[in-house]
Amino acid sequence: MGGDIVRTDEAAYNLDLEEEFDIEVVAYWPRAILPAPPVFPISKNLSQDGALHLRKAFELLWVDPASSANRIRIFVEFLLDQFGISRTGTNKKGASYDLALADRIILMETSKPGHKSVFTAMRKVGNYGSHAGKAKFEALIDCFELLEAVLIDLVDGRRERLDKLTAGLLDENAKF
Repeated sequence: MGGDIVRTDEAAYNLDLEEEFDIEVVAYWPRAILPAPPVFPISKNLSQDGALHLRKAFELLWVDPASSANRIRIFVEFLLDQFGISRTGTNKKGASYDLALADRIILMETSKPGHKSVFTAMRKVGNYGSHAGKAKFEALIDCFELLEAVLIDLVDGRRERLDKLTAGLLDENAKF
């Protein structure tokens, strides 16, 4: 753990003795905690590579928000890998090329619809952090909240489970 020690002198008053006295106040302001506490629980169903980058994004949140934003973007790349979204494409001449993250997000939308805007937002925040060298703490917290919801849905299958529960209740042959 690293941080700053801040010392200040302050006046205090003793009511019993009816006199003022000086005290030294010492405060410790942490800058980093290793390992960093997770912003949200990481699913056991998340790939090892994805979990590694997500943990790094959590850690960097406290010490370098721009780098945390970049790690969120990298995490999205690895999450798309987990769902089999290719990192390469083939052009009209048959040559292989690296797909941009924006293109991979479109491919993900085809196989797992409903998350394009969240992934695009993560890409934009990551790009801003990488190119501007800064990111707002509040924006990163918003990113983590969105990622938590997406992971519950995609990685843990909550939407699929809820859809099955709903279908069971809507089944005309169901007896309640």
